[in-house]
Amino acid sequence: MHKLVEEVSSFLKVIADEKEVTVKNLIAGNLHVVGDNLMLQIILRNLLHNAIKYSQSGDRVVVSASVTADRAEIIVSDHGVGMDKKCLEALQESAMDMSMRGTGQEQGTGIGLVLTREFIAFHGSQLVIKSKEGEGSCFSFALPLA
Repeated sequence: MHKLVEEVSSFLKVIADEKEVTVKNLIAGNLHVVGDNLMLQIILRNLLHNAIKYSQSGDRVVVSASVTADRAEIIVSDHGVGMDKKCLEALQESAMDMSMRGTGQEQGTGIGLVLTREFIAFHGSQLVIKSKEGEGSCFSFALPLA
């Protein structure tokens, strides 16, 4: 997972640098999970891109993992604008019905989060979203350990 996060972070480095947002990979180098590599790349790319999109200049996006006996919870968190309760509830219902502009006025369609949910479901997990307006957001999902 560490290497995969590094690859995706490198892919998004130009976007992060333009916004002066740092992406920090805290996943241990020896964490191995079972999953489709291409799908996991897309999941991480969408979650990291959104975290960067809703972060302010100087903010940090962190990718970490919490490991249990048989699963790893992958966590993408930011200290960006966050969401109010109404927005969070709407997002948990359907990402296609809403798309907010990013802190740099970036526009989105919501399709990335829909695809992310589908790919996470393919891996037998679900996307968990926690957010607080003005404090940031945390997106997580679990994968089986290799």
